[in-house]
Amino acid sequence: MAVKINPIFLRGPWRSGFALDLQTTSSVLIGTDSAGHKRFDTIRRPMGELLYRLKYGNDPTAVGGIVETVAGFLQTWKAEIDCIVPVPPSKGRKLQPLLAVAKALCEHTGIPLRTGCVTKVRATTQLKDETDYDKKVEVLNGALTVDRGVTQGARILLLDDLYQ
Repeated sequence: MAVKINPIFLRGPWRSGFALDLQTTSSVLIGTDSAGHKRFDTIRRPMGELLYRLKYGNDPTAVGGIVETVAGFLQTWKAEIDCIVPVPPSKGRKLQPLLAVAKALCEHTGIPLRTGCVTKVRATTQLKDETDYDKKVEVLNGALTVDRGVTQGARILLLDDLYQ
């Protein structure tokens, strides 16, 4: 089932882009668990909750709601899209959440999936853990390569799962 979103227009060197919503509305440190991990009381927006369930709860049933929501947004956005390209993951997981969403979205919309045209050429830390913009840019500098033979002239929906 599609969830309510609050799209955010993203400015940059692209024709048009959006984040569908912020993931959280608040997150308060409540302590440290017995393993030394920080624990938070976090309130997530509906899309953020679906992504959290998929990414950290390994809950593949969340894919359907994410895909319905994204597909609904694409219908209202009316952008011409030649292919969907998922951003390569920064962490290996048994279930790669973004790839699962991208595959299901392509099946739902009929838009072709293009994997492998954006590849990671060196390991990076997870950007969600970095709060400084310049540090994020530094982490990403030289970390990805793009196959221009696949992407040149294409209208690409570059899909990622987190916006900060």
